[in-house]
Amino acid sequence: MSGFATQLAKRLGKEERANTDPWFWGYLFQGAVILGISPILIPIIVGNAASASAVGLVVGAFYLGQVFSPIIGKIADDTRWFAGFFLGGFVLIALGCVGFIFFESTGPWVLCALLQGVGAGMTNTTAFSYIVEFRPREEWDGHLGWLQTFYGTGQAVGLLLAALLQSDVVFGMILCGVLMVPGILLARVGLPSVGSRPKRQEKVHHPKPTMGAAISPASVVRHFEHFHLGRFAKGLGQNLFSRYTLWITSWFFLMIGVWMVMNFLPLLMKANYGISAGQSSLYYGIAATVGIFLYAPSGSWSEKIGPGKVVLIGAVGLIITNLALVLLVPVPSTVQMILVPLFFGILPIAWSPLIVGGSALAGELATFSQGAAMGIFNAAMAVASVTAAVVGGWIAGTFSYGTVTLVAMIAAIAGAVLLLPLCGKKKEHPLAADGSAE
Repeated sequence: MSGFATQLAKRLGKEERANTDPWFWGYLFQGAVILGISPILIPIIVGNAASASAVGLVVGAFYLGQVFSPIIGKIADDTRWFAGFFLGGFVLIALGCVGFIFFESTGPWVLCALLQGVGAGMTNTTAFSYIVEFRPREEWDGHLGWLQTFYGTGQAVGLLLAALLQSDVVFGMILCGVLMVPGILLARVGLPSVGSRPKRQEKVHHPKPTMGAAISPASVVRHFEHFHLGRFAKGLGQNLFSRYTLWITSWFFLMIGVWMVMNFLPLLMKANYGISAGQSSLYYGIAATVGIFLYAPSGSWSEKIGPGKVVLIGAVGLIITNLALVLLVPVPSTVQMILVPLFFGILPIAWSPLIVGGSALAGELATFSQGAAMGIFNAAMAVASVTAAVVGGWIAGTFSYGTVTLVAMIAAIAGAVLLLPLCGKKKEHPLAADGSAE
């Protein structure tokens, strides 16, 4: 057994050296803040001083800021100022985090969250571009996979830190800003120069993340920089009553089922089950760490059994989590403290097959360019995350966080039902090299 472990470690080490760049370490710091610490502390800060509806608005602004990624990617590509956008994103994130401690009202908090979202969009978009624009096509998958691994590791570390910081949210947000300093310093190391960018005869398209993405719309919204509005409108019109549209509708409801819970995690856990923010963050971090190791297997499963069935595996895990969260609201606290962490832990693990299979299914079912297909896929996710934040906040304020979990469960079941007709292995309308349907 020890010999196998040694060989595995050597193999992973060799692969890591071949498929990583020094600036990945800086990106890890961004993941720790944007995916780990900030999503836990922001709802606590706003929830302690304002209503649940205000929490929804602030969290929604965070995701809304990331929707600017298409514009950022286009400007970066036209100006060739990739480093400025990549490193500038760290600065905006720092300002947005530290800004939270100076205000006590919803309006300024919305602006700070929007600033963080825009900063995340800048770093995520240009990080992706640094690989697909500056490296040969045969190196994309390996580098993108390890980039996601660094990002996901940052999330896990950030969640564990959030468990320690939730008792002092002011210090926590200051730390978020401070962490961007080593993030910038490390992110500058080994960045490709504009002069090293290869000249390509065709436009660059990378239809899906090979190993999935960390748990956040921020981690997949980077595909928007290859999103073309004209192709989007044309593709949507041609596929209005297609299996692709059925899938996008299914994906939207599945994402409502995910983000209705994740957007309000510390507040929801405390209100429904008496679990502290520190404990919920710790449980989230442990489960997210386990989920990292399912990205690559989920890709292999997609090849063997079809991406639809892989998404269904993730959807079943999501439904189990949401159903358990609903049923465990009225039970005694001693039972909740044991069962809630176990059932909640399924969700971050289920994210791996959801996002890996989901990305592959979007590319497989599209009868138009995969770039536009991924644009629509990610747009559905972005809209769902904002909708879940705003509507979820209103539901929590008007009714309760228990009602939020109920709506999340209903949405997840609806998404899974719509998914069932798409779970066959047959690939329809394979795309030609130029991205058009054959």
